Amino acid sequence: ATRATLTAHCTSLGDSLGKENELALIIDGQTLKYALSFELRQAFLDLALSCKAVICCRVSPLQKSEIVDMVKKHVKAITLAIGDGANDVGMIQTAHVGVGISGNEGMQATNSSDYSIAQFSYLEKLLLVHGAWSYNRVTKCILYCFYKNVVLYIIEIFTALPPFTLGIFDRPCSQQNMLRFPQLYRITQNAEGFNTKFSHLAVWGSMILWILFFIVYSAFWPSIPIAPDMQGQAMKEAVSTEPCWLEKLRRAAEVCGQPQNPSLRPG
Repeated sequence: ATRATLTAHCTSLGDSLGKENELALIIDGQTLKYALSFELRQAFLDLALSCKAVICCRVSPLQKSEIVDMVKKHVKAITLAIGDGANDVGMIQTAHVGVGISGNEGMQATNSSDYSIAQFSYLEKLLLVHGAWSYNRVTKCILYCFYKNVVLYIIEIFTALPPFTLGIFDRPCSQQNMLRFPQLYRITQNAEGFNTKFSHLAVWGSMILWILFFIVYSAFWPSIPIAPDMQGQAMKEAVSTEPCWLEKLRRAAEVCGQPQNPSLRPG
């Protein structure tokens, strides 16, 4: 009987099958058991999609989750399930978005849901207001995170080139002088290149350079002829390029401050 009824209704719709019509489908749990079988599932789904509303009454918790799972797998749509009792837990967990209503039937539905509301009437604000706000916030946050990472990586590349170049190609002395003067090995043997004094010099030197930069920048900034609408952009560029200049000044100070020992020069 269920097969004949589904076939008759699908045939009567004709070309309107699968399109939304001004119809409503009402089915009970006993009939739904046969409609969800493998042979009739596709026909039942086509008929349900042709109606504007589908009402399933007196169904079991398993049938609720099966209906949601069928729509979730065969229809390109986001499913939402809402319930207030323990018999709605399977349906809520199967849907893309699960909403639980906290009420007199316990907290099982609320604990298993993605969102919890106190009354069914709050669903309108949850979808049309808070849902839209949340989507807008998440998309902007993700896009700004990508933008931030790209900018930081570009700055990181420019600031990383001097240290990597120094660490790969730097040679304090030539190969001949290193072999000719064994005294040079004492620098590495005594760890004179990296010690507590060097660490303090690097940390405090960087802080002093930053302070000097902002003092000089704040002193000369009012006298720089620049358009008011470009002040913020100029400040951003100055701050973003400051690490590059600090590394260059640090390297120049290190090179100029290296002691020259005449006794190590080849005769």
